[in-house]
Amino acid sequence: MHLDHGISHAKAAAHLEEIRKRDPDRAAALSALAKGNAKDFPAAFKLCEGVLAKNADHYLALYQYGRTAALSGQNLERGLRCLQRCLEIEPPAPSSPTHSMVWNRLGNIRELLKEREAARSAYETALKLDVGNRPAADSLAKLK
Repeated sequence: MHLDHGISHAKAAAHLEEIRKRDPDRAAALSALAKGNAKDFPAAFKLCEGVLAKNADHYLALYQYGRTAALSGQNLERGLRCLQRCLEIEPPAPSSPTHSMVWNRLGNIRELLKEREAARSAYETALKLDVGNRPAADSLAKLK
């Protein structure tokens, strides 16, 4: 099992390197996802800020910043602004986080800010956009 994980990690690293050659900003945003998953929140924020300094409307960097804020409980106001900006931009690719996912993360941050009604509304909006958004459904159920 450990060997399989190593192979998939190596494949992921090679894939990320290919992306970095073609689109360094996308690679940085994807690296922020990995840093957030590893709970290295300062590094995730820094990667996103680097991309956003060059392109304030980079959808994936905006989303990853907001996601990192929701996971870490840090930089919540900036995270809200980033996610709200995502809603003004069309997701650039089919693999991009959907607006339903953005609304779910907005709900997460609103919960952290103790804004229960705003969180409920965000989760409900996420579910209107995608009834299959399990994280939003689970979070909404916990709020009730």
